[in-house]
Amino acid sequence: MESKGFLDNFTVLASGVESSISQAVDKILETLKISEGHVETKLGNITPDLKYTIDRLLKGLTGGKSAKIGFSIALTTIFRVYPLKIQNITDYFNSIDHSGISPFQISVGFILLALAVERAQKTLPKSLIDKIVEIYKTRTALKESAAVALIKIEDQKPLIKKLATSNDAAGLMLHYSMQSDESIMNQSSRHKDIIVKGSFKALPRLHQIWKLIITASIRLNKESTIWELFIEKDLPIDDKKKPKRTLLSFLIFQEYLSNNSTVSKILTKHFYNFWQDNLFCKKMRDHSLALNLKTDFLAYLLQTPYKKLYLQKCLDLSHEVKTLDMLKTFSETLLNSCELDIKEWFLEELSKFTKNKKGNFAVNIYWHIGKSTSELRSKCIEKLIIISKEKTAVSESANMKILNLANDFSAFDVVFKNFTGENVISVKKHLKKIGKYEIKPTEDKEGKRKPGDLALVTQKQLESLVQVTKILGVEALLYENEKDFIDFSMTLSRLYKGKTRDLNEILELLVSLLAKPVGYMRNIVANVFKEFVNEISEEFITKLCAIIESGNFSIDTQNDEEVKEEDQENGVSVLFPSQGSDSRNQEKIIKDNFLIRASEIMEIVVKKAENPDYKLQVYTSLVKALRLASKTKEKQHLVARFSSILSKIHTKDLSLSSSHEEKAESLILLILKTLKSNKTLSNILCKNLISLLKSISIDKSEKILQDLLKKMFEKHNSCLRIENLREILVSLPYNKNAMKQILKYLASGRNQMTQVQASEVLKSICRSWKFTEPKIVKKILRLCRNIEKSEMKIKWKNNIVKNTLCGVISICRNKDNVYDSISEDIEKLKNLQGNKPSLHGIYKDLNLVCKKAQTLE
Repeated sequence: MESKGFLDNFTVLASGVESSISQAVDKILETLKISEGHVETKLGNITPDLKYTIDRLLKGLTGGKSAKIGFSIALTTIFRVYPLKIQNITDYFNSIDHSGISPFQISVGFILLALAVERAQKTLPKSLIDKIVEIYKTRTALKESAAVALIKIEDQKPLIKKLATSNDAAGLMLHYSMQSDESIMNQSSRHKDIIVKGSFKALPRLHQIWKLIITASIRLNKESTIWELFIEKDLPIDDKKKPKRTLLSFLIFQEYLSNNSTVSKILTKHFYNFWQDNLFCKKMRDHSLALNLKTDFLAYLLQTPYKKLYLQKCLDLSHEVKTLDMLKTFSETLLNSCELDIKEWFLEELSKFTKNKKGNFAVNIYWHIGKSTSELRSKCIEKLIIISKEKTAVSESANMKILNLANDFSAFDVVFKNFTGENVISVKKHLKKIGKYEIKPTEDKEGKRKPGDLALVTQKQLESLVQVTKILGVEALLYENEKDFIDFSMTLSRLYKGKTRDLNEILELLVSLLAKPVGYMRNIVANVFKEFVNEISEEFITKLCAIIESGNFSIDTQNDEEVKEEDQENGVSVLFPSQGSDSRNQEKIIKDNFLIRASEIMEIVVKKAENPDYKLQVYTSLVKALRLASKTKEKQHLVARFSSILSKIHTKDLSLSSSHEEKAESLILLILKTLKSNKTLSNILCKNLISLLKSISIDKSEKILQDLLKKMFEKHNSCLRIENLREILVSLPYNKNAMKQILKYLASGRNQMTQVQASEVLKSICRSWKFTEPKIVKKILRLCRNIEKSEMKIKWKNNIVKNTLCGVISICRNKDNVYDSISEDIEKLKNLQGNKPSLHGIYKDLNLVCKKAQTLE
């Protein structure tokens, strides 16, 4: 019993974590099995360990909330396993020292004790029953809990009948416990006001009377009756009790859900609306409860065998509720795990939904089924095309889904099959011609093609261009505008036949497509650039860089039929603007989208191109664009996107040879200027800055380092954070002059904080720089002695000495014999400092290093 492990189990019981509680109970039982000795108690002749356990558990029933849970579970197990004299349990509980515990908590302990005895399937002694009855009569706050304990007592119906009243919910609970399910259902309607009043008082938890009512309604298959009576009918009432009614509805729905009821009967219009309002508004009081309820309900939908029933419920609710977002989620969850025939049935039912929010709901479901079910993909595309042809606001959303499905699953033929007329004939004619294009295999064409040498286009490169042509063909049919398709297909035709010797023409067409803020276009254009990255001309790179750097370029905006905001998805409002939209704002959005997507293309050049000049040019443009965006208030939203792109460029992508030293130096200066205007970017640009510093000569690198140190510790206008400066220093090889500078700032910094920062930098570089010069180490220790003698604040003094000694330890570990030459200086410093507890560990490490050196000698 006295072992720490045994006593720790009681701490775990008080944690409130279910899995840990069960493990702690098992460990307590294992210890009790091997315990020895006996002691006579009111509960019988038991071991001292068992007596201690029972005493500790009974006392825990009057403790905190989490302790009550764990100790009650453990006590139930003890009562079940050991043959105790339960008839004396009340006297035994009273005999325990309850000093410092309020009478209220002792009453709670009695109720929990009674429940533990009942759960252990032992007979409740009369004395304990009398105590619970007394609590029921005298303590209003515990009346409900006491009623729960009384209900579970067998052969006590006369007593319960005597106590049962219809004055409050607790009295009704005793009354209902003796009634049949039919009686409970009939009487609950008469007692509605009393039940609701008691339920409101019990919030934010559910009153225990609901367990009886809900169980009875499930057995009689009358869930909807109870729900309509207590919830759906009153939810729309707008008064002070509205929040309480909403919370109560969530709790009752959760209780039905946990009892595996068919909750489709209680998923009603008003409840759904209130649920969605709380779910999508984080400021609302019951947001977290609504979120948890959604998670539980989705898990229920995955397991329920009545998937068709719930899908039908989603269809029924779609005619009544305000918004369909949650119905869409429910439907998609059900469709993920249902049979093919149910999906086919659901598709046919959705055919009636073609306009407004219901049409948008149908479009999203078609897209979901099309993505996840290959057997029904063609059918989904056909239904989306039907909606597209109606030219309503929903049509624009349908077009986006068609384009995504066609691109992701190469379902172009399915789309073309569902169109007729001159447009489709023209598109098919061009695509048929392009489909015959084939490149004869030759050895290693990749990378050999020079600008203008069109004969070396590879089959893979051609296929990436054909993919763009096909998606533009689908766009041409959906939007009845063949311009982009004709321009691109004709240019591709000239490229293939060798009639044009300018690859830039087709690449510029591709870049212009990036103004369309749609995901499928960005992906296919990026794929083409990956294939042609080593054949892009310097002229094209320069043009693209100029656009990114300045952000100045012109675009054409177009007007189309009015598109309602609630039906726009995936940037439809930007690609197809409404007549009443602000054209300037619209142009700005399109430009920003273009800049982001064009910068993603430039990232491909940096990561994939073999030409280092291109890498430097493109990376420089990205940094300039980032700098411009960080300075301009209107473009602050672009900073995060440009930063994200730059963070994806790894150090190895900027590994350069000595021939590019001048350009690398210019880029370093540009990065430092950029960081000066926005230090928050230092974490993103620092690693690439290190790579570039390694690419230039040691003299130039040293000069830049000295300037950085001077700005950090002298001028205090550094463009870097201290942690980024440390990162740069430790990544570079040992630099003697930089070390001297840091020691200078450590000795006579502008202020105490400067000296502390210098000591932190010193500690870091001593760990990474492999130098073993005793003179420098001696100088470090002399500085420590001088600082110790100074009138500096003790806190700063200790920080500096601690950092510098940590650096000395690192040096000694790099070269064992260094310790011998500095041992005298260390002893002097140690004697000067006296017995400082904060430095005991450091001197201990130094002594260990000394012993290791002596052993090796």
